[in-house]
Amino acid sequence: MVNNERSKRALDNLHEVIRILELYQADAHITLDLGELRGLDYYSGVTFQGFLSGFGEAVCLGGRYDELTASYGRPTPATGFAFNLLNLLFSMSDILEEAAQPGVDILINALEIHDSTAYKLAQHLRRRGKSVCTRFGAEPDTHEVRKFHCRTLINIGADGEKASIHSLKSKQTQQSTVTALLSDSVDV
Repeated sequence: MVNNERSKRALDNLHEVIRILELYQADAHITLDLGELRGLDYYSGVTFQGFLSGFGEAVCLGGRYDELTASYGRPTPATGFAFNLLNLLFSMSDILEEAAQPGVDILINALEIHDSTAYKLAQHLRRRGKSVCTRFGAEPDTHEVRKFHCRTLINIGADGEKASIHSLKSKQTQQSTVTALLSDSVDV
């Protein structure tokens, strides 16, 4: 039971906020925490935090602040919030990873710079609408492949015909041939 006027006014205000949320049918998504003590003294009424399902950190914080703007020369009642962009990005990491388009569709690696097979395959894949980079030398390590932001790595063997196709998204590798890639019988 509340005994002082300030607490009674705060609870009456909270009841009014809940009533308005019910009018907008947003009350099913609200959890009340009367013990929240963030230490933000400039708030004069309700404070809130926004959460996303499956992520335990607030992605936005805000509240009512009637006196804050008076210190800047213009007293204006207001309600505001700010997004915590890091938490918002972390909460969406799976979605963003799926939606983000890598810089290069395919990285072709061949052992020798004089290997015309790599150039022919790159031209063929570009004509099919793929973005392709070529690289020459030993098979690149994971760190080097990440620099290219590619989805698929094709390593052409020393014989110029064998090809291993590594999907960086599914982390699966399949063996094929350059001839099969040029004839479109293998999808990359």
